[in-house]
Amino acid sequence: MTFAHPHRGKGYVFSTDGGDSASSNLHKSKTKLDEVSGVDGWVIHDIRRSARSGLAALDVSKDVARTVVNHADGKVDAIYNRYDYAAEKREALEKWAATILYLTDQEVI
Repeated sequence: MTFAHPHRGKGYVFSTDGGDSASSNLHKSKTKLDEVSGVDGWVIHDIRRSARSGLAALDVSKDVARTVVNHADGKVDAIYNRYDYAAEKREALEKWAATILYLTDQEVI
């Protein structure tokens, strides 16, 4: 199991092939992450919660933050708003990645 750096690999953090594709077994990824980090007692959903809270702290709009964590805003919005927010999600996730790297004393690339 490889935990690819999001800027150095192909883009997938939880990956079994260096970031080329996403892991299909999050339990296996979490177990490996527990081992290499020495931290346990958390659940995968904690990552989504932390990301969503962090995006709010970075002043990312609610619409963009919701799409980043794949939360729908309701049936009517899903019908009428087909925009994918790709550029905005990329910007938000780059801000979040820079924050994580700063907090972990890693170099921002």
